Amino acid sequence: MKDNTKLLIISGSGGDGAISGVRKKFIPRGGPDGGDGGDGGNIILKGNKNITSLKDVSYIKKIKAENGFPGSAGNKKGRKGKDKTIRLPIGTVIYEVKGKDKKKIYEILKEEKKTILEGGKGGRGNAKMANSVIQYPLLAEKGEGNKETLIEIDFIMESDVAIIGKPNTGKSYLLSKITNAKPNIKNYPYTTTSIETGIIETVKRQYKIIEVPGIEDKENNLGKQNLKHTERCKVFVFIKENEEDNTVETIKKIKPNIFDDKKIIIVKSYLNEELKL
Repeated sequence: MKDNTKLLIISGSGGDGAISGVRKKFIPRGGPDGGDGGDGGNIILKGNKNITSLKDVSYIKKIKAENGFPGSAGNKKGRKGKDKTIRLPIGTVIYEVKGKDKKKIYEILKEEKKTILEGGKGGRGNAKMANSVIQYPLLAEKGEGNKETLIEIDFIMESDVAIIGKPNTGKSYLLSKITNAKPNIKNYPYTTTSIETGIIETVKRQYKIIEVPGIEDKENNLGKQNLKHTERCKVFVFIKENEEDNTVETIKKIKPNIFDDKKIIIVKSYLNEELKL
């Protein structure tokens, strides 16, 4: 599952104002009638509950909105540049990246739109530049330039319960029995290579359950790499292999505060007990 990528976003430049004048029979001296330029397009983010990864944007390196169009004679304003909308999964966090530093600027928690980069303003035409001293200005404003910034897009899955444990301890089997999920179940380790999800439905609401790939204290372990997707869950179900199973301590070394204000249910030989960490 693709859950992190960087993207250069560029808004549209504003259109230039027009220089034009009226030339009519009954207006011998005429008058300025150059229209304003249109504003540049914005970069907009939109949450979408049907998207579950960043695969649609991970191959894109740059997104640019349309430039605004110039004004024209007859006080006609230029058309606004088209916005660019980036559709992302619920739970995505957006960071602004500057060199080695990054700053969180937005978090998508529901299906809504958010403008994160505005286009340049259109320039004024000469009709707007006239005054009592200069009644026929032969100048107009250029449109504002565009803006650009590098963003990091980090998807963190929304969930109620996370099933954790070592490889081949029955996590997928449990997920298949308590939810509608149909994970790949085999009698050997490492069959789960990414987050598996399932839903439990009650009369009042749905509960989302996720299974994390087997966690081991090894380099490049997929379970450790996917732990960030448990940050928003409320309950952990830990399938304990044996009394010497130190998976919880392994997780704490990676994310020391991950269990704060949460509950963990330890499952071993069909015996459940609740433990506060």
